[in-house]
Amino acid sequence: MDRTLMNGQKLNYRERVECVVCGLNERQRMILASALRWSRLSRSRHIYIQEFITLFFQVFDKIVLREFKSCCDLTGSEFLGWDKTSGNIYDNVRHEDVCRTSFMSGSVDLIISNDVYEHVPDIQAAFQEAYRILSDRGAMIFSVPFIFGEAQTKKRARLGISKEIEFLEKPIYHDDPLNPDGALVFHDFGWDMLQQLKEAGFSDVFMLDGHDPTLGYFGGICPFFVAQK
Repeated sequence: MDRTLMNGQKLNYRERVECVVCGLNERQRMILASALRWSRLSRSRHIYIQEFITLFFQVFDKIVLREFKSCCDLTGSEFLGWDKTSGNIYDNVRHEDVCRTSFMSGSVDLIISNDVYEHVPDIQAAFQEAYRILSDRGAMIFSVPFIFGEAQTKKRARLGISKEIEFLEKPIYHDDPLNPDGALVFHDFGWDMLQQLKEAGFSDVFMLDGHDPTLGYFGGICPFFVAQK
């Protein structure tokens, strides 16, 4: 398949190939399908998605209402700022800091995270918090931009005691529906991320990818990850 566009650039399958029905791109549809399959097999009752004002949450919510009805509790949240309190609602949006959430230990069966963790300053604290709130045999299904050729994760920026940002590399920002300036990237993830998840307590950590043109999965490398408690 020719992946070259008319302007000579390569097509980014990870962020493109939007479904004409649901509107989700290839990466999001892979995670959606995997999360739904996991929910059915494990009979998840509390699902936490680390986003709320997004198309992905809307699509997942519709499927949960249609398929699981009242037997499944779905929670979505956004990070609204360092001065906010996790679990509180601000302008109809729930705030959660993924390093210090408001969830009780063992209260969540499945966590879904789409390209969130690269924007978190303390990644080890975030992984430990995900482990804490998951129920026994619960799982986290997530994606991050991943560099296959790097053994070590690169820290691009860090947060000071007074919440000031110190840049260690040239700053990179990703699109953020809540911030027109974008979300700062703190980490470029390499293979040691899997070990970091193990050190946080997860018993099994693995990478998944998919290729199925009948489902619109055309990309060569579009990985996502599963961490099971």
